[in-house]
Amino acid sequence: MTDLAASARPAVARRPGLTGRTGRVAPPGVALAIVLVIGAGLMIRSFVRLQRTNLGFDPRGLVTLNLQLPKRAYPTDDDVLAFWKRLLEGAQSLPGVSSATLMSGLPPQRRLATAGSLGSHPPLKGKSDDRRRH
Repeated sequence: MTDLAASARPAVARRPGLTGRTGRVAPPGVALAIVLVIGAGLMIRSFVRLQRTNLGFDPRGLVTLNLQLPKRAYPTDDDVLAFWKRLLEGAQSLPGVSSATLMSGLPPQRRLATAGSLGSHPPLKGKSDDRRRH
């Protein structure tokens, strides 16, 4: 068995892969490594720039919530509206809360729905009822 193992070693050593016969990394491996390092550097730079972007508001202490109301529990627009009003009133009454609002989506795709505008919002019809998804 030692003869079989000894004869297999040279075949394994000559097997092509990322290293050539000299044991150095082949050009495709170097190219891939360069591309990955450059890509990682660009991603880090983009992340740092994103962290420095002015949001237009102070996000400290900001809490967001995404809810989807089940249609069986809230079958009518009045039921949905009553839920959102109760949720807003409950959030506004929490200790330490300076302001609360309801909105559909987060920036940049948002449509604001404050307590004053909830009652005057016309009923939605069809599948475009987005008051169920906040």
